[in-house]
Amino acid sequence: MQDLTPPDLPALITLCPWIENFAKARIVVWGDVVADRFVYGSSTRISREAPALVVRREREEIRPGGAGNAMMNTAALGAQVTAVGFCGGDDASRELRTAFGAAGIDTTYLVERNDALTPMKTRIMAGGRHTVRQQILRIDADRGWPVSDASDQRIREALTSSLSDADALLISDYGMGNVAAETVSEI
Repeated sequence: MQDLTPPDLPALITLCPWIENFAKARIVVWGDVVADRFVYGSSTRISREAPALVVRREREEIRPGGAGNAMMNTAALGAQVTAVGFCGGDDASRELRTAFGAAGIDTTYLVERNDALTPMKTRIMAGGRHTVRQQILRIDADRGWPVSDASDQRIREALTSSLSDADALLISDYGMGNVAAETVSEI
């Protein structure tokens, strides 16, 4: 009889204890938190003004993106996650904090800054009736965080406090100013 065991199965079996122990891990995730905004709609015609779809908005949602996505995925695997980074004092930040709270993510060290908005990537998802919505446009509003010694110091303090009892540090750098090379070298 032919062996139908997938060739990667032994490797997966080897990983099972690691995955089971992941629930005991305390992981700090530091990086660029982004609001991923999805606008869903339907399109039935082309605009008279330009060769562009006319999309009738049906609903929208905001999900954690960037380092926020890494935080959510790490929490979904069962780890105790502590978030470190910047977010704005805006509605997007409040929605992200709600999502993090629902996932059991500690946001004590998610520093709110009022000198910029939370970076947002808006995806327009459209399609016709009875079709899968597809991304037809993405709009980025991510100017990054203004660099300042005070904000870098706040991140260093957050990392020092949060890493004192952590098992691991996951860095998710999208180049938006949360992760300074100098701070990475220090830790």
